[in-house]
Parts: sequence; structure tokens; C-alpha cells
Amino acid sequence: MYKIKFQNGTEKEFNNLIGVDLSRAYLSRADLSHADLSHADLSLANLSRANLSGADLSRANLSGADLSRANLSGAD
Repeated sequence: MYKIKFQNGTEKEFNNLIGVDLSRAYLSRADLSHADLSHADLSLANLSRANLSGADLSRANLSGADLSRANLSGAD
């Protein structure tokens, strides 16, 4: 189960992150290691300092996302 906070203050819970719309989500310092984010919309999301090691980012939309200091080691 993943609990995601969005920039407008709302929160949602997801069991599966494949193809999920996470645009504008606040994911700073989130642990998404080994998460399957394939086909997810992460546009304009704040992923600064997030742990994305080993995550599947294939076909994910990362346009405008803040990936500063994010751990992307082993991510696809």
C-alpha cells in the first residue's frame, strides 16, 4: 500500500502504481525502491531525495518532475 500526498493537499492510497496518475504528487524523500511505476504519470511531481533504486520507470512520464538528489541506481 502506497500513501501519496499531492501538492493540493489531498492524499490517496494505492495498492498498485502501474499507470497511476501521480502528476503533481509530493513524493520528496519517499521510499519507492523496487516499485513498479511503469506507465505512471509523474509529470511535475516532487521526487527530490526520493529512493527510486530498482524501480521500474519504463514508459513513465517524468516531464517537469523534480528529481534532485533522488536515488535512481538500478532503476529502469
